Amino acid sequence: MDKHQADAVSEAILEPSLKAQAADLRQLQARAGRTADQRNQALYFIVGYVAGAAIGYFAFGRIASYGLASGFVGMVFGALVARLANRAAA
Repeated sequence: MDKHQADAVSEAILEPSLKAQAADLRQLQARAGRTADQRNQALYFIVGYVAGAAIGYFAFGRIASYGLASGFVGMVFGALVARLANRAAA
């Protein structure tokens, strides 16, 4: 058996394993991307909540309602920023 035949045999034996590893890697990368997007959304929500709570406290004396409203505004802003960033990258 020469080198070419040995390579063909080893590739035939290892090919299913390599395909499974590649599929697992793609799935892991997709999950990591979704997790990073969720973290960014949470960060925008927290920043919006803190800003809204501060405005609500100093201007109107109410924290929770203004904080939640501003948190959701921050989350929408974060989604728009992410969409624009993805558009610019593509």
